[in-house]
Amino acid sequence: MRSPLAVVMTCLVAAAFVRFGAGCLDTTPIVVEKEAASPTNVTCVPCLETREGCLDIIEACSADTKCRDSYRCMGEVQCLNLPSLDLKIECGLKCVQKAGVTTHLDPVVQTYLAGLVECGARRCADACNISDGGVVPR
Repeated sequence: MRSPLAVVMTCLVAAAFVRFGAGCLDTTPIVVEKEAASPTNVTCVPCLETREGCLDIIEACSADTKCRDSYRCMGEVQCLNLPSLDLKIECGLKCVQKAGVTTHLDPVVQTYLAGLVECGARRCADACNISDGGVVPR
């Protein structure tokens, strides 16, 4: 059995902890205004769609139904404006699958989309936030 002094001391220590410890606890709510994967940069597509950008690849892509549908979808859901290359690819994969691309060997992926990423890294790296995405410009 505990002595009355030990019980009183335990209660005093607990009360002190609650009183002084609570003063350090910040209960201010944290508000997140954007999801982590929401578009943060809307300068990518305008850069890509210029002659100085990658318009030649985009125009060639539009001649292929699956590529055109993939690119259109990526524009509608703003894949190219996402903040990282990984998020752009994750978003874009959903679009190419929706357009009927079933393998990475499809010319849509091999020719157009890989070419668009490479071109974007060379000509629109800052606008598209892919300058550090592991793509080595030629």
